[in-house]
Amino acid sequence: MRYGSMPDAGGLLEQDAGLLGRMSLLGSVYDTVQRVRGLVGEQIHDMRPDDGRLLVWLESMGVNV
Repeated sequence: MRYGSMPDAGGLLEQDAGLLGRMSLLGSVYDTVQRVRGLVGEQIHDMRPDDGRLLVWLESMGVNV
């Protein structure tokens, strides 16, 4: 997504569907963590409930956010 290209050579139908799904999921996690890291002071209370659940899940797996 960052480079605007596919992970492997060829068109969309030649890509590994599982890899594309995992990359999309990880991209969403990355975007959420970056958004939450940008919150300061009272803005932390504006965090969405889903963001909080994601952060708790990541921390339960040992990922320091």
